Amino acid sequence: MDSERSNISLELVDITGAQVLALAQFVKRLHFDDLESHAVNEEEAYRMRDAIEKLQDALAVSGYAPR
Repeated sequence: MDSERSNISLELVDITGAQVLALAQFVKRLHFDDLESHAVNEEEAYRMRDAIEKLQDALAVSGYAPR
């Protein structure tokens, strides 16, 4: 795995709108302590948080931004 890639594009295949909304709700409800408990160290937890924020942005652009 190349951790230095700066731009990748993901496509979700065979996913319903309800599933995308559920994913958006899930990442909205994650807290940093959830990430810390699954990370090997604090640095990884921050990388997870940053990636989740990018996922949330992509979901919002696609019309899935739960309040």
